[in-house]
Amino acid sequence: MPEEEKLPHVCLDMVLPPAMQVEAAERAVEENPSNLPIFRHRPGMGVAPSPLQLALVTGKKWQNGRTLHVRFLDGQAQIQAKVKQFAVQWCQFANIKLEFDNSADAEIRIAFQRDGSWSYIGTDNLVIPKNQATMNFGWFTTSTPDEEYERTVVHEFGHALQDAICPDFGQSLEAAAMGEGFGDYFAGSFFAAKKVDAGHGHLVPALMTWDGIQFDASQPPPCVRRLDGRLTYESFNHKPTADEHDNGEIWSATLWDIWQTVGRDTADRIVVESHFQLDGFTTFARGARSILDADRNLFNGRHVTRLKKVFHKRGIGPVE
Repeated sequence: MPEEEKLPHVCLDMVLPPAMQVEAAERAVEENPSNLPIFRHRPGMGVAPSPLQLALVTGKKWQNGRTLHVRFLDGQAQIQAKVKQFAVQWCQFANIKLEFDNSADAEIRIAFQRDGSWSYIGTDNLVIPKNQATMNFGWFTTSTPDEEYERTVVHEFGHALQDAICPDFGQSLEAAAMGEGFGDYFAGSFFAAKKVDAGHGHLVPALMTWDGIQFDASQPPPCVRRLDGRLTYESFNHKPTADEHDNGEIWSATLWDIWQTVGRDTADRIVVESHFQLDGFTTFARGARSILDADRNLFNGRHVTRLKKVFHKRGIGPVE
């Protein structure tokens, strides 16, 4: 196997250089005034923050109901059509519209020629030069299976949805792990029924099976990650160098337990709704309590008792 084919397929969020942060913050507030950071400075309480410091805590949310225009900078028509096919499915969850019209002023510009899968977050797209990509899918080819398109595109847009609700999500070890776990969970939830309908028999909650042979072929089917692991919070790696994808398997397995307990429609609704109570430095325990609150808000607490059992099983809490 060529050396380049052994590289893991990992998605990345692109971070603007400091020189662009202030302009990005100004554009973000112009786009959506709710992006303005809340800061109260009182005399005698120290030096007021610099423009760059304020920029770092400015939100990146698009205006509600916004139509985002999308342009492809390169790539074959067949590959472009696949990305569009799966990307637009997010419009039923996020209050935005995607218009694939190749506009010269498109806010989102997709390329396929550079390495890796990555994207800029939210309104950061507005300060990237119009001739440069804001999102890249570097390993898609005309022979890529639909499953890979599905998982990769939905996973990436899962991050976009999460950050639209909660700007700069993933600033702590636990929040970063929750971000990856959420992306895996939603990709699995989106296509669970389709996998069964395609004749796979019972559902195997495996993600990225197309690429799994590069990692671990000991479990059928070979895959990069699964949603049905037995990990608990006790196994969370708190080292600064810990991998958020590995830690994220604890959270994705927890969300998948919820999916199996209350069903897809209910699980998806309360998981998405719970993000409105979180911030970029959230924890597993706060995420669990937010899910309980979301169930109380949406379903009058109908599932709270069963949800608590899920969190207790995974060692996440306190949730009382």
